[in-house]
Amino acid sequence: MRTIAVAVTIKGTVIDEKTQLVIPYANILVVDQEKHIQADSKGEFAFTVASEKETSRIVVSSLGYVSQEFSVAELLKKSYGSNEMRLPLRPKNVSLNEVEIEAEAEKYKEMIVGYNMHKYSDFHHEFQPLDSLIVKPPGQEIGNKFQSKKYPVYLQDITFSLAGSGNLKVMVAIHIYALKNNLPQKGLLPENVIVQIPPHHTGWITVNLNKYNLSLTDDFAVVVEWLNDANKLSDNSLTTFASKPKGQVTYYRKSDDTPWQVLKSTSIGMYVTLLHKK
Repeated sequence: MRTIAVAVTIKGTVIDEKTQLVIPYANILVVDQEKHIQADSKGEFAFTVASEKETSRIVVSSLGYVSQEFSVAELLKKSYGSNEMRLPLRPKNVSLNEVEIEAEAEKYKEMIVGYNMHKYSDFHHEFQPLDSLIVKPPGQEIGNKFQSKKYPVYLQDITFSLAGSGNLKVMVAIHIYALKNNLPQKGLLPENVIVQIPPHHTGWITVNLNKYNLSLTDDFAVVVEWLNDANKLSDNSLTTFASKPKGQVTYYRKSDDTPWQVLKSTSIGMYVTLLHKK
């Protein structure tokens, strides 16, 4: 009889063995699959192996720490069936002229920037970009300028308010632009980032951009491009506010071959989560 392999998802968090604090952006290598995974800003990761390959080994590494090899089978035993685990790494000690120096992990602080009304809404949905690359049709674009008090920063996610999804699915592209003459200029993401939102998902839409590891060193624009013919950008597509928040700059253009406009009276609900070094 042929044995059917069952996929096992391994979830965990990489931590500092000494302090028990999480280690953001640690690297995980699944040896037999030659698969590389990067933990997120909270040190969390997930990967899948076939149950028949529980002999798999993983190697976990991070700058300033001693790389550690783990057996998947042993990890599953220790997790008592939950498939969630904490993987400790030991800080490196570097000896120089008989002086011991302990390398510290980089520490990051999270901050939210933009017009955030999330706390006033009961509806909040999170999405990952589609795995497959899509050649997108040109659509209407609208978004805001963002400024951080500190640079460089890493962009973790963007959140925008969707008011008009109704009975139709919504497909949008997310763009991050560098600014020139205070207008969006150069796209900073390496590929088309497209998100498909099912019907009846009105409210705050968060799109996770953590995997792109995007470092920003200056002010930038976040823009949502409306791709659906069935529900083109309109007054009820994105939440607008009666009065524009002080200092907010909102951009709009009809398609990628038309010039950008700075909207004088329209404001949209949008904010970003950033990480900066402490």
